[in-house]
Amino acid sequence: MKADAGSMTWRTEDNIGVSEYTLLTVEEGKRLIDRLEQEHELSKAEMAVLIDANCPELRDYAKVKARAIGDKQFGRNIYIRGLIEFTNYCKNDCYYCGIRCSNAKAERYRLSREDIMACCREGKKLGFRTFVLQGGEDPYYTDDHIVDLIRQQSPIIKNCIHITYH
Repeated sequence: MKADAGSMTWRTEDNIGVSEYTLLTVEEGKRLIDRLEQEHELSKAEMAVLIDANCPELRDYAKVKARAIGDKQFGRNIYIRGLIEFTNYCKNDCYYCGIRCSNAKAERYRLSREDIMACCREGKKLGFRTFVLQGGEDPYYTDDHIVDLIRQQSPIIKNCIHITYH
């Protein structure tokens, strides 16, 4: 199906499973992007429309909006964080993940507090100022254990370790 210059992308009905498509104009696409910027959410179908859109004008419009939001939130600085994979034990069995609990071929490890601090010290020498601890959901590392690890950072790396949960 051809689209004229004013309607360059496709749109599904609200039910994602529907395979019929209708035309979405560039202006409708821009309105969706504007609404996403203001309300911070769209329906699954609306998100699918924008993700599947093959329209350079909409991509450029979204890119300009995203750049402005990023600049407002973070400025134009670039921050590089050291990533410390401190455990590959995991209680979950997510099929896609190499460290899932049922993967008998994974060579398991846990870094000690001393190993983690050594990684931070070395990273600081290399210019990193923040570190992210990443690993599987290891029952050994309780919330109290992690909090203690962060509280007892040596003065050399004080306030460098940050935790992210996903």
